[in-house]
Amino acid sequence: MENKADFERFERYLCKLQEHIGHVDRHKPLKDYCIGLLAAGGRKTAGPLAAFTAPNRSPAQHQALLHFIGKAPWPDALLLREAGRHVWPSLGGPSVWAVDEYSFRKQGKHSVGVLRQSCPELGKVENCQIAVTLTGASATASLPMDYRLYLPREWADDDTRREKAAIPATIHYRSKKEIAIDLIMDAMAAGADARPVLAGCDYGADPNFRKIVGDQGLDYVMDVPGSTLFLVEPVVDCLISEPSGQYTSVRLRTGLPERGAMSAEHLAAVVRDQMRPMTEQILDALTVLKVSPVDDAPMDGGGAAWLVIRGGSPVRHRMGYSVTNMAIPARMPEIRKVPAWRDTIRKGKLQLKQELGLGHYEGRSWRGFHHHATLCVAVQAFLSGERYRPGPAAVADLMPPAVTPQPIPSASAAACG
Repeated sequence: MENKADFERFERYLCKLQEHIGHVDRHKPLKDYCIGLLAAGGRKTAGPLAAFTAPNRSPAQHQALLHFIGKAPWPDALLLREAGRHVWPSLGGPSVWAVDEYSFRKQGKHSVGVLRQSCPELGKVENCQIAVTLTGASATASLPMDYRLYLPREWADDDTRREKAAIPATIHYRSKKEIAIDLIMDAMAAGADARPVLAGCDYGADPNFRKIVGDQGLDYVMDVPGSTLFLVEPVVDCLISEPSGQYTSVRLRTGLPERGAMSAEHLAAVVRDQMRPMTEQILDALTVLKVSPVDDAPMDGGGAAWLVIRGGSPVRHRMGYSVTNMAIPARMPEIRKVPAWRDTIRKGKLQLKQELGLGHYEGRSWRGFHHHATLCVAVQAFLSGERYRPGPAAVADLMPPAVTPQPIPSASAAACG
């Protein structure tokens, strides 16, 4: 960091983080680790970070950083909340909470939680670790609020593996959906202001997951596969939202003689067929239909919900389907913003993985995996705070040479294809 003012702001930020980690002996390792994540190039593991931050005594520094990340018992949750406090007040808070997954390819079999398993983010079966996250996002910024490693049964039930990875006795097998619910519940218990929940197909396709989220009084927009069945009337209410933000209210004939089941794909075809006279611009817009998911338990209003169809022109856009319990048409402006929010999350994810080394941790402990992730998020929070700080911000001077972005397929895209 060449700019003295930038470094001073970073040091003040680190002082706030240090308030939450206990013993004063942990203050310097935290500072050095974060400086390494922020400014060092290449792999963001303890060895290279030690060589970068203390080149004249890198062996001793290496051991200090290994102990701080892998063994020191400081609370991840408190640092993550402090990171959020650094970003959100000036931006008005996050607009949504997003359930997401991070996958990390691994070569061996000893890293905690690693297993050959289906990785929606990677789009195939891989030897990898998977973390479930709850991310706060707006149109301008995103930041993980909480982050939990998924522990497969093969790990959760293996005492030898648990001991080697120092997995706490309180950690048991939880499915990824159960972990996501835990993260949402924890956020609410911590007093976070509730926001609509976004989720991809792996989560939204489960009616029980949608119900649990809705039962907490939370709004949601969750992707579902095109094969998802909905109960519809012979004539359904439909809103077509144009790119301009205006929307048209129409009634569509489903072709059913009475109330019955139709898939999301079939309903999208009904929209296309009956809206052919409209321009292609309208066909490329967002369409919302009043439906009742077949598998859902009754909700307020007799189980009524809204199916969101994105991309009415298959030639130009791949079709996408979501279910929402938001009040329509009052909440249409928010429905329209979902792609922008997801794009912000995608960019934040790329920054964490490609610039800040989120997946670079090479230790094998449960605590180390989460500590490394927490500090990556903390550094991202500082960068976001700099980017949106009033006045000129020299963020470019804080980062190592740019990494050529490699696209990361979204979990929803892989699952809904």
